[in-house]
This record gives sequence, C-alpha cells and structure tokens, in this order.
Amino acid sequence: AEEGNIEYKCQVSFPQLKLVNPTQYRFEHLATQLKWRLQEGRGEAVYQIGVEDNGLLVGLTDNDMKASINTLRRMAERVGADITLLREREVDYESDKPRRIAEVLVRKVPDNQQFLDLRVAVLGNVDSGKSTLLGVLTQGELDNGRGRARLNLFRHLHEIQTGRTSSISFEILGFNSKGEVVNYSESRTAEEICESSSKMITFIDLAGHHKYLKTTIFGLTSYCPDFAMLVVGANTGIAGTTREHLGLALALKVPVFVVVSKVDVCVGSAVQKTVRQLERLLKLPGCNKVPMLISNRDDAVTAAQRFAQSSSITPIFTLSSVSGENLDLLKVFFNILPPLSNSKEQEELMQQLTEMTLMVCKKKRSKIEKKTKWWKLKKEECCEEFRQKLRQALGGQVVLPDDWETTAEVIRETGRKVLGVSSGRRKEDKETWWWNEEVQDSIQRKRLAKKKWDMDRTEENRQEYKELQRRVKREVSKAKQKAYDELYTRLDTREGEKDLYRLARQRDRDGKDVQQVRVIKDRDGRVLTSEESVQRRWKEYFEELMNEENEREKRVEGVNSVEQKVDKIRKDEVRNALKRMKSGKAVGPDDIPVEVWKCLGEAAVEFLASLFNRVLESERMPEEWRRSVLVPIFKNKGDVQSCSNYRGIKLMSHTMKLWERVVEARLRKVVEICEQQYGFMPRKSTTDAIFALRILMEKYRDGQRELYCVFVDLEKAYDRVPREELWYCMRKSGVAEKYVRVVQDMYERSRTVVRCAVGQTEEFKVEVGLHQGSVLSPFLFAIVIDQLSQEVRQESPWTMMFADDIVICSESREQVEENLERWRFALERRGMKVSRSKTEYMCVNEREGSGTVRLQGEEVKKVQEFKYLGSTVQSNGECGKEVKKRVQAGWNGWRKVSGVLCDRKISARIKGKVYRTVVRPAMLYGLETVSLRKRQESELEVAELKMLSGVCREGDRLVVGPTDDGKFLRLKVCSMQRNRSACRVLRAGQAATLALGNFDRSLLRKGMVMVSPKMNPTICWQFEAAIVLLFHAKTFRSGFQVTVHVGNIRQTATVECLLGKEELRTGERAVVCFRFLKHPEYLRIGAKLLFREGVTKGIGHVTHLVPSGQNSAHDQNYKPHQNHN
Repeated sequence: AEEGNIEYKCQVSFPQLKLVNPTQYRFEHLATQLKWRLQEGRGEAVYQIGVEDNGLLVGLTDNDMKASINTLRRMAERVGADITLLREREVDYESDKPRRIAEVLVRKVPDNQQFLDLRVAVLGNVDSGKSTLLGVLTQGELDNGRGRARLNLFRHLHEIQTGRTSSISFEILGFNSKGEVVNYSESRTAEEICESSSKMITFIDLAGHHKYLKTTIFGLTSYCPDFAMLVVGANTGIAGTTREHLGLALALKVPVFVVVSKVDVCVGSAVQKTVRQLERLLKLPGCNKVPMLISNRDDAVTAAQRFAQSSSITPIFTLSSVSGENLDLLKVFFNILPPLSNSKEQEELMQQLTEMTLMVCKKKRSKIEKKTKWWKLKKEECCEEFRQKLRQALGGQVVLPDDWETTAEVIRETGRKVLGVSSGRRKEDKETWWWNEEVQDSIQRKRLAKKKWDMDRTEENRQEYKELQRRVKREVSKAKQKAYDELYTRLDTREGEKDLYRLARQRDRDGKDVQQVRVIKDRDGRVLTSEESVQRRWKEYFEELMNEENEREKRVEGVNSVEQKVDKIRKDEVRNALKRMKSGKAVGPDDIPVEVWKCLGEAAVEFLASLFNRVLESERMPEEWRRSVLVPIFKNKGDVQSCSNYRGIKLMSHTMKLWERVVEARLRKVVEICEQQYGFMPRKSTTDAIFALRILMEKYRDGQRELYCVFVDLEKAYDRVPREELWYCMRKSGVAEKYVRVVQDMYERSRTVVRCAVGQTEEFKVEVGLHQGSVLSPFLFAIVIDQLSQEVRQESPWTMMFADDIVICSESREQVEENLERWRFALERRGMKVSRSKTEYMCVNEREGSGTVRLQGEEVKKVQEFKYLGSTVQSNGECGKEVKKRVQAGWNGWRKVSGVLCDRKISARIKGKVYRTVVRPAMLYGLETVSLRKRQESELEVAELKMLSGVCREGDRLVVGPTDDGKFLRLKVCSMQRNRSACRVLRAGQAATLALGNFDRSLLRKGMVMVSPKMNPTICWQFEAAIVLLFHAKTFRSGFQVTVHVGNIRQTATVECLLGKEELRTGERAVVCFRFLKHPEYLRIGAKLLFREGVTKGIGHVTHLVPSGQNSAHDQNYKPHQNHN
C-alpha cells in the first residue's frame, strides 16, 4: 500500500485475482490482514477490488468479481464484520470480456469494546435551517415546510417560544454494520441507537445568532469536533454569521464541508447563485479551498474518501429538508466518512508523558497615572474660578512668570486643586451606572434578608426576603427610567449634543468582543503574552524604526546659508496660532492643554509671545518639550498582533505645537512649494488631485489612446527622512539660517515612550525621521520632496504628489519606465526608498503586446483598480466599484453610530445631525469628481433610504389605509414572520408576514398602504402629474377617463384639466390634473405613474397633491401648483 493518506485511511488496494478462490493458507493470511486493517481504521476499512497496488484500473470479470466479493464476505464473517457495496463500474481494459471494479465498505459489528464515534459541529446563520436539517436526519421524517422537524430538538421553553436555539445541544445519528441508518424513526431511545450502531455521528448544534458567538466559540474549542458542517440557506446566501463561523472553523483547523439547504423555496437560478458565492469565498486566499459540488452517489463516495485525506477539499451539498432532495447523498457521505486519526496514534498521544513547568507569578501592579480634569474648562464658571485661583497663586497678579518651568508647575498645581484629578482608570460602562443611593440601600437590605433566610429557613424570613425582592425591582425600574429620561433630555439640548458622539462611541465599543489587543507577536511570529515582553517588543520595534536610516550618498556639494535678521514674534501671530489649535485633544507629557491658554486670554498671549521670543533668540526650547508619548494606532488591515500594521502617533506638548504653528506660518511665507504638491497646501485638497487624475483618464479613454499611471509608494516615508537632508533642503529652499537652527533644536535630544494596552515602555531616543503628529512635519516633508524631485518631476497632471503619495503618468510604457527610474534614483540616493511590493501601475486602453512596466529589472504589479487618496479609480474609466465602496463606507459609518440612530428615544433632529456629520460625508467622499449614471445614483439613494428608514418591532402600531371613506386604521403588530420563522425586528428592505390586531376585514382593498404614524399620512382626491403621452389615436383632452397605476394603486381617474394647453397629441408633454372617481388614495410626490385607456398610453410622475377640501380644477378659484421641475 502507498504511504501517507491512503494507508492512514485504510484504503487497501488488492492486485488482480488476489481474492479469487484463495487457498486456505492464503485465506487465513487475508483474514488476519483484514483484522489489523479494521483495528487501524477504528472498525472500518474500504477495499478497492480490481485495482492494482500502483492504482492501475485493471478490473475483474463478472465471475471473478462475484468470487472476490464472496471471499471478502467470508473474511468479514471471520472477524465479526459486515460488508456493504459502495459502488461498482466498468473499466476500459485490453480484453474481450467486460471488466469491472468495485469499492466495498467493511464495518465491524458493534460490541462492548469496539465503537466508532465522529463529532460534527453544525454551524450556520440563524435562518439557514440547520436545526430543521438535524431534525430530519435524526428523526427520519421530512419537514412540513413550517419547521415541524426542529420542534423535537428544542429543550427549553424560550427556544420553543422563539423557535431559535441559544445553547449547545447534541443529536446522534447511527449506522449499523450494513450501512443502514439508525435514528429515532422507530421510537428508539438514545441507548438503543448506540447499541445498534457500528458508527455514530454526534452532531454538536451550535447557536447561529451573532449575540451567541461566544457560545459557538466555546463549542468549537471545548468539544473538539472532528468535522464542521456549515449550513447555508439557498434563499439568503452568505449572510449573517456565515463568514465568521467559517473563519472560526478554518482558524481552529477543523475540516469543513458545506450544506446548502432550502433549495425547495428558491426559484430560478438562486441556488446556483448561492453556490457560486460559496465557491468564490472558498477560493479566496484566506480560505484556499477547492470546492467540490456533490451531485450523485459517486461524488459522495469520492468526497468522503478524499475529504479526510486532503484538507484542501471542501464538499458542497445542495438539499431540501422538505422534499428530501439529495438528502440520501449526505447520508452516504456520513456513512463512509472515516475518522481523522487512528486509535493507535490516539493511544500513543494519551500515554505520552509531557513535562510541564507551572510558573506562578505575582501580578505586578501597574502604576496609575492620574490626570487633571482639564475638560471642565469648557464651563465658564470653572474657567473663571481657575483664573482667580491662578491669580492668587501668582500673588494677585495676572502676569505669568518669565521662565517656563515655574509657569508650568503653577498651572498644573492650580488645575489639580480647582478642577480635580481623575482616578487614572478607564470608566467602566456598567449596567448599574444609573443606581442611586436609594437603590443601593434597598439592595443592601435585600442581601441581608437573603443571608438571614439562608441561615434560618422559616416562612417568615422567606416572606420578608420576597417582599424586599419585589420592592427592589420596583425601585430599580423607577430609577432606571428616571436616569434614562434625564439622559435623553440632556442629549436633546445644545449642550448635550457633544455627549451624543461619546455615547455612540461607547455603544460601538460595547458591541465589540475585543476592545484592546494586549498580546503581540515578536519578529519571529511567536505570540508574547506577559506584560514585560509585550512592552519590550513595542520598544524594540519603534526604536529600530526611528533610529535606522536607509542607505544614501553623502552630499559633497554644500549650500550657502541665508543669514538674515528675523523679526520678533508678534502677539497677533500667537493669537492666530491659538485660534487654529483645536480643543479636546490628548495632552502631552507636560499635562498642559491648549484650553489653558484659551482660558487665560490676553495674559496667555503676552506670556507665549515673550516665551517664543526667548526660544527664538536662544535657539533652545524647554527640555520638557523634547519628551513625547508614542501611541500605536492600528491601520485596520493585516494581522492585528503584528507591530508593522500599526502607525505610531506622538502626543506632544500643546505649547510646543503652538510654537510649531508660529514657525510654520513664517516658513510658508518664505518657501514656495511646486504646483504638483497637493498635500497640506492652502486652497488644495485630495479632491483636486482625484479630479485631475479622473479627467486625464477619461480624456484618454475617449480618445482611445494608451495612458500609463504609476502609483509610487515610499517605505516608511516620514520615519526614514534623513535629518541631514532636511537641513540641506531647507537651506536650498531659501529658509533663513535662524529658522533652520530653530527646527534643528526641535529635533535635538528628542525622547519618547510607547503607550500600549499593557502600560508604558522605557524611554528611548529618536534620531531619524520626522515627528508623527507634529504640526510642522507635513510642511517639512513637502520641502524635502520638493527639492529632491526638482529635476525629475513634470507638470501637473503628469506628476501629482500628495505628501508621500506620488503618481507618474505617461503615454507610453517606455516613457513611464524611464520616469519611474529617474524618480527612484533621485529619491533613493538621498535616503528615501521606493517600495517594490506596493508600487503599482495601471494602463488605460492597453493594447495587446504592450508589455509590462519594470523597475530595475523587476516587474511592477499591474492592477485594474487602485485606491488613490481614498477614492477607487478603474482602468476602464468606470466608477461602479467606487460607488459600491462609498456605499460600504457609509454603512460602516452607520454601524459605528447605530447605537444612537436605532435608539427610539432619541429625537429625529439629533439623529439627523449624527447622520449628516458621520454617515453622509463618508458615503459622498470624492463623488463630486465622478460622473454618475442613473443606476449608480439609484444605488446611493437606495442605501440612504435604507439607513434613514426606521425599523418595525413587534408591538408597534402602524397606520393602514386609506379606506373607502378616506380614513386610516391604527393597528397593533401582534407578531411577525420572516422566512417561515418568527422575528421581532423588521428592517428596511426586508419582506415579512405581519399579524395585525382585530379590525373589520371588509375594509381592506387593493391600494392600501401601511406606514408609521410619524409620517402623518394624508389622503387626496386630486393630484397633478407631469406626463408624456406615448400614444393616442386623436387628441387628448380634459374630461377623459383613464386607469391610473401608481405603485399598487389602480383606479379610474378623470382628467380635470391640462395646465397651459387645451389638448395633447402623441409625444407631447404637459402637466395634467387628475381626480379619482371611487375613493381617495395615499400618494407621494415623485411617485411614477402609468395611465391607459384602450390604445391610449402615457407615463409620468406625481408633482403636486391637492389636499382634500381645496377647490376642484373645474372651479374658477382653482390655482395650479407652479413648481413642476
């Protein structure tokens, strides 16, 4: 037999005629071999008859095949087993007689010692039908289409009421020695099924709802399943938690096979669409699986044998629990599916001794850094008290001391006394934040009563405890309601609107399973768990990043310095810099925010102007400004435990940032940056660069000419800028030597620490690169790029730069290669490195045989789309993918604030403000540069309508109407069903069946609507519409009667008048006033309509509604609506 998987799975191949009429000695030898094969296969073995050892399909004649099977049956009887013929087929071989091969399953008859059990975890979304499938498999009876099969699986009352499983349950399916199914169909008990089965399949039914994801993880990790069955609903596709369950199983290295259920409820190509989605998902790099669609019995047998051998195979079954379609294929698969490991290896693993070292360490108490509550300076009374206390600390004077150290210490001490300090710990968002003293006292009395009853179990003590328990529940309910009412009242005020975003972030944080990453990987990929090792790793990574330069040429030539006298810092410069500083930002190591200087007003301006002039004159800033705190921010891509996927942002002194703003304002007046630079330049933004690139690509697409665009990426651009090059470029740009020395002083002896989830690291020096988070760094980087690219850049739009994002465009491949090489040489000789892996190019109207762009002999990656400055550009000039990404970005923003937008107690005005400031900017970013089609505009409108639409919940009241007499009925939603299952929440775009409260059914008619009472629906008899007459035999006049179709409304209406015209002919347009004949209707402005009568046809849309009670169009006082756009 072959080595590896075939021997491991006990698939034994016999040469031709080995089983045909063997001698007695040979028969004993074969029976002994079968005994060992069954022992290795834990009671199972598959024999391939008519196949050579090398896999050649020789086949046997009919007589030889019968003799071989009889011999195998005698061998099985000798060792106490049964055989089952799996499949048999003819083969082409050089012979006159037909030859066949067969596969036979040999399975041990169950006894008290031998037992084969496979554990299968059942995964899938909440509406995928996995519980129904398990009920059909284990009960042996098909479902009735309403979930009857799953009712026998429910264990708890709430599961029976809701129809959903929220806990882990176990179901069993058995197969006897002959391969027949053993389940509960013949009123067997679980003990009888185990006794009658040679092979057991134990299903671990896991929860499918997202809020029970922890339960699913617990089931996958605690019960060690051999396989995982992912159930996907054919009617819903890959929805809900399907991707998360698949990712969990693959991460835990559990072999997965997929079952597509509910094929009976799908119409058209819905099943094929779901299968294609699964195949694309399984082929992604994260999964890297080979999907195998099972369509017949041979496929099921092959899949069962290959599935346990190769971890890359993923079988896909399509079946129905109602009609039973393809259900037998799944049973064949379970019958043949072998175990993952043999018993011999398991016994060796169980008997193997493992040396373990248990380290018990005393937990190190982290040092808690208390912070001053500077945010209280937003209140005018706190600000005034702070100024008075500071004046008293300074001896009754408003003028601050001249030296920085004394001033800073006085400000910090006064702030701690006046504003107070925090505990230093993150505020825990407990469910009991609204408890007051009365609630706490009642709960304490209830606890004492409970202890008293536990010690003395008398009826008197029990009644006392129960009474206190009921009283506490009432008080807790009242206190909670009062606290939430005060919260929503405060949020609806102008002062409380800022707290709204904090509430949204808090609720978004509460919905995440992991809020902080406390473990990290070292450079070799090993996970570090201890706090000391994690801190060392962060320090090691950033210290290496910020202190290593790329290779570069040393400059031989020098540059003349500009020696000129500079003016002193004026007060208006400090005021302007102070106005540009934003409040509410994290403070640096000196713990003095910019709010302090804004609070002190003119006294602060005088002090800062004097301080900055001393720094400018001495070219030495305070030592406290040289320290910073580095905070790693995840880039939201890649491995979350890898340090390279984090961007370090420095928290610096706010006073130093003020000083940088003053210096930056002066440098911008001296240095002129090229027009190709769009980043951090006045009156320029990302939109300008995106628009220029799109216009260029559209022009070349319209002209059917080639255009090559190379997107250059620089490795660690800000962190690897050589500081010697920075000084050189500043002098070359004409910056006065005084300012050069001032900037050099900002970077001299700079030190930082890394603040991570497990604490702060030790301090280390930073000697390379620019400060991330500095006000001055973007302009300094622009100066460096401007000087280094002076000889290689072309005019815009052939060269465009946004900070370190560079685009090079050209009409030919040779020219763009030459330009790219010139850029590489100009940058890398001065210490900037072009990334070979992230630099990509795109070609518009590429011709065959154009070749690829190369950089130093290496091929540059070619892409069909590229995300440039947050906007996706495509090589074909289309914008469909950009619209989809904008919609996705809008939904991502909506999910972050969904805790506020979906709260029914928050007013619509506040929700609208949150939507306009968070969701809409993300969805419309960069779309002003795109020419949208009608279909793409519709996609954006549909997404916005879904976001703005509310939800319908069980117990809500809806308005149904209008009735024939023009009234609306206010009815309660008693229950809802969606996809044949009960649901409690119905969102926009979802279809469901609603059970409403009692009402007169005779009032129902076609054309009625069901809306929220908040919409305040009104009826109308008469309306105006802008129409176009598609066809009419003669002239179309007032007085005609036509059938009007608006949505689900279909009613005869009279043409009251043609506004501005007396008659219409085919193809003409006009505004027409219609009037319903039978009963009023509920219409909306903008709704599309169709009218017809005989051969007369026309289309249009509603432009104006005439409320009931206004004059008719026949009246002389009737005035038509003027706005018909």
